[in-house]
Amino acid sequence: TSSSTPASMRVTRQITGLTGTKVTYGIDKTKLVQNIIGSVINQINNGSTPITNVQAKFKIADAGTGTKTITADKTGTETIKFEGDGTYITSAMTANGVKYSLDTAALNNAIGGAANWTVKDNESPTPGSKQINAVTPLVVKGENGVTTKVDTGGLTIGLNGANLSSTINNSSTVINNVEAKFKIADTGTGTKTITADKTGTEIITFAGDGNIIESEVGTSGVKYKVNTANLNTAIDNQIANNTTITGHTTAINALKGGFTVSNAAGTKQTITLGGAPKKNIQFKGEANKILVEVASAADGATVTVKTDPNLGTHLNIANNGAITSLNTTVNGHTTDITALKAGFNVKSGSSVGPIVAGDTLEFAGVNYVQTAYDAAAKKLTVGLDTTALNSQINNQVNSNTTVVQHGTDITALKAGFDLKAGSTTNNVQLGGTPVPTVEFATTDDTMTVGLTGTKVTYG
Repeated sequence: TSSSTPASMRVTRQITGLTGTKVTYGIDKTKLVQNIIGSVINQINNGSTPITNVQAKFKIADAGTGTKTITADKTGTETIKFEGDGTYITSAMTANGVKYSLDTAALNNAIGGAANWTVKDNESPTPGSKQINAVTPLVVKGENGVTTKVDTGGLTIGLNGANLSSTINNSSTVINNVEAKFKIADTGTGTKTITADKTGTEIITFAGDGNIIESEVGTSGVKYKVNTANLNTAIDNQIANNTTITGHTTAINALKGGFTVSNAAGTKQTITLGGAPKKNIQFKGEANKILVEVASAADGATVTVKTDPNLGTHLNIANNGAITSLNTTVNGHTTDITALKAGFNVKSGSSVGPIVAGDTLEFAGVNYVQTAYDAAAKKLTVGLDTTALNSQINNQVNSNTTVVQHGTDITALKAGFDLKAGSTTNNVQLGGTPVPTVEFATTDDTMTVGLTGTKVTYG
């Protein structure tokens, strides 16, 4: 609540909930109504000291055009005198108010006892009338909130307060000659007083920041929106002025240039990177003869080239001279076959060793490199021993004096901070995945919430 609001007019703004990292603000409408009605009206109506320093005016009128303005004030100086006609109608002040009565003796004397007489109203153009005599008495009626009562004391005319209030409240004609004030405020100390009156002259302007945030007024109220073009321009400008990005322009352009692939003849095809859609390299074998398989692996993808199972049924050797003269060819290359049986040399650094038919060539890893061979797929995979490598990295990090010196700070930062609303407290931890988000929301459309940079605005 605002410290400048009197205790009797205090408006309660309540944080209605905290769920995870989401803070929801709302107005406690029940307390708002209680504060306005309960505190102000009840203090006036139930106080031991009534309000007397007031002044109000009203008019009284006769059945014609005569009127008189009456002033009711603190002193009660002015007096309304209710009189009769001085002949037949008399008035008297009773505990219930002014009571009118007929001087029947004077009236009977005037009309000669049982003679007839006529009463009329002043309606235009044709007044109503009724003949009165001993058989047909004069009946006085009230309507439109006016009450009448005849007793031994005479005729009493009054107003029905309940009917009058109901007539005003339920009338199709609304009382609009009113004026009321309220204030609007920013998140700081700035305020503005708004006057709501009969003409509705004053305007409240809901504006954005003139660049990224825009506002519009529709049938449902005020709506804020983001100018995406200006936002994208701002983001582009931020990227263009980011030294981390601009400092690696050459490297980025080199990466975008991609690489080339070629066939046995050396014909090259350029594969660029970073475009849309992504470039694709297709490994394709001759139909029914060469089979190419591409599979995903822990450290990338694996391409396997092997004989198609249908090769035997699609290979025509009936008229193949090379096949029919195979023995001749083999016998003519005895020296070559002997040379092939001698195997080949394998060299690593300065070490050289021969591999002949029947020998096993073992592939082993060192310095966090490991190998695996799939006999069924006839596939050799070379990769990193991530367990050993991670262990070595952790040992290096743990022995690094800079990391050790700031270990306590890092632990404290990862603990995050507490977010509290009312009696509910939730912790927001840092350094995890995904990145935590603190959301500020409202319970309904009685409040709005905006975000400009790092500033959250409620209204």
